[in-house]
Parts: sequence; structure tokens; C-alpha cells
Amino acid sequence: MRGGIDQKQERLMPAVGSDGAFSAPVILALTLLLAAIALAFVADGYQLYVLTLICVYGTVAIGLNISLGWTGMLVFSGSAFFGIGAVVSGRLINAGISVELSMITAGVVGLLAAGFYGALTVRLSRYYFAVTGIAIMSILNFVYRTFDSIAGGYSGFTVEAPVFLLLGGSESRTPLTLYLVGLTVLALSYIG
Repeated sequence: MRGGIDQKQERLMPAVGSDGAFSAPVILALTLLLAAIALAFVADGYQLYVLTLICVYGTVAIGLNISLGWTGMLVFSGSAFFGIGAVVSGRLINAGISVELSMITAGVVGLLAAGFYGALTVRLSRYYFAVTGIAIMSILNFVYRTFDSIAGGYSGFTVEAPVFLLLGGSESRTPLTLYLVGLTVLALSYIG
């Protein structure tokens, strides 16, 4: 026990050092978050679009880091579940469901699909697990491209600009709002 904090408590509080000060990675992350927020107010429309894409793919990269970096498992199927969530969210938005509800529903559907896939592949190891990931991606690619009613075929489908009801309705269709929502999702993914 050091300074009133035992080892178990110290592992649970990696952001704070034994002297109560924040650690360097936390300070770096907070600095980058503040810089990203400040950048939002000086960037133009196209730059905000690119920054929003960076946030989306940054969230995917965090998922890849969890599966490959922390667990050491080469998971090819992560993009398949990302695609399932994108299709579900897009279809729900086009059906008139609010963006907030469609994002939550897409996450739940992706989680359920990943849970089903995980239940089927829990005992596979090494190459077999990797091959099943490639197979599920290939199957979903075939389904998306063959059945136009699901994902629009080779051309995909369009989604109207999202209207975030929690952020003011029709006035929230700006690139700045989309970027700030993407940044929020990225920050929550990093924290979680």
C-alpha cells in the first residue's frame, strides 16, 4: 500500500498518479480534445467534412485497437458489424426515425450481430477465427451488392442530412454540428 492507495485501486485509476496529478496520456488527450473543438470553429465546410470522417474512422480504429491490440485477436469481421450498423442507421433515418434513436438502434443491432457471430466462433482459434471473419465480410458484401432493397446494390443508397432533435431540430444540419457529434462519439469511445 502506497499513500493510502493499494495496487487494485491504483490499477482502477490509471488517469491519476499517486500524488493526485493527472498522467501524461490524460493531459495529452484533453489537450487534443480542446484543440479539436477549437479547430471546429475556424475550419470551413469541406475541412469539417474531412474532420467528421476522421472522427468516424477514429472510432472504428479504437475498436480495432481493442480487438487486435488488447486481446491479440486478428478480427476481420469488425468492418462487417460497422457496415451492419451503417445500413440499419441509414434505413431507419430514411424511414423517418430520429437520428438519435437510429444511432442507438444501429449500435444495438450491430452488437447483437457481433454477439451471434461470437457465440458461433467462440471456440475457434488462430487461422480459423480469421477465416470466419473474412467469410462473414464476403457474405455481407454479397448480400449488400446483390439485394438492392437492403443496401442499394452497387450504388448504395442516400440518406438525407441528419436532423438531431436533441440539438435543435432543423437548425442542426450544419457541418459543424455533424463534426461535434462525431467528436463526441469519438471521445466517448476513447473513454469507454
